Amino acid sequence: MKNINQPLVSVLVCTYNAEKYIATTLQSITRQTYNNLQILVLDNNSSDNTCNVVRKIDDKRIQLIDSKDNLGPYKGFNFLLDNHARGKYVAVQDHDDLWHTEKIALQVDFLEKNADFVGCGSQTIEYFEAFEAFYLKKRKPIDVVTTHIALLFRNEKKYRYDTEFQFEADHYFMKFVLCEEQPKIYSIQKLLALHRRRSDNANLNTKWFKGFSWRHIQRHYKVTGSLKGTIMFSFNRLFVPDAILMPLKLKMYDFQPLTNMKNDDFLKVFYDFLVVGDNTNNGTK
Repeated sequence: MKNINQPLVSVLVCTYNAEKYIATTLQSITRQTYNNLQILVLDNNSSDNTCNVVRKIDDKRIQLIDSKDNLGPYKGFNFLLDNHARGKYVAVQDHDDLWHTEKIALQVDFLEKNADFVGCGSQTIEYFEAFEAFYLKKRKPIDVVTTHIALLFRNEKKYRYDTEFQFEADHYFMKFVLCEEQPKIYSIQKLLALHRRRSDNANLNTKWFKGFSWRHIQRHYKVTGSLKGTIMFSFNRLFVPDAILMPLKLKMYDFQPLTNMKNDDFLKVFYDFLVVGDNTNNGTK
């Protein structure tokens, strides 16, 4: 039942050929302990069964907008912000990632009590589907960025994405548009979002890297402000194949097997979405 005292939160999801993942992603949204949600799903002219999967989900809070054009994620987010989002707050989610069921409730509570912050994020799980392994991506409590899928921000007309160049558009939006280069995003020190690194390498950032150019390097430096980080980033993208880079990452980070989520009271919700949700929604159980 909707709590009339809860501010409305508009959740923005842009989809494209996500029939394998979209049902589980939407489950992680509809099962939030925070109920007053407007769930906006913009489908970017998918050629698979994505729209039918969304239509079968019995939840009146979900509104499917079936676009005849592929706007892409950031033009899509702006379209939803300009034409549909009515919430006091806005949350963004990718079509294949997941949220903890307490995410929205904790973030709204924080922003309601802390007017000086424009947005709220969280710690994040980076899950590598091909290896069934994950590591924990930590965020500073107060910063100009957070993980984009963890972001909840105040819905104001001046907050729109720069769509001229899609690479790093999310970080650019947070640092320069939301925060105006001032640390105004607070990341809750709990694991409230999971970013799925897909086994088919079909994540959007993977596609953008295929046309890697000098503009990617410039954008990375502008957003991060780190010369050392940009040099390492460029070297990896230009000279280190993914077949080599991925095993190196597995050694560099403190990876854990997926089963560790099952044995953690707080993280078990992610395990259930990944194992039970994905298998059920894809007809393998």
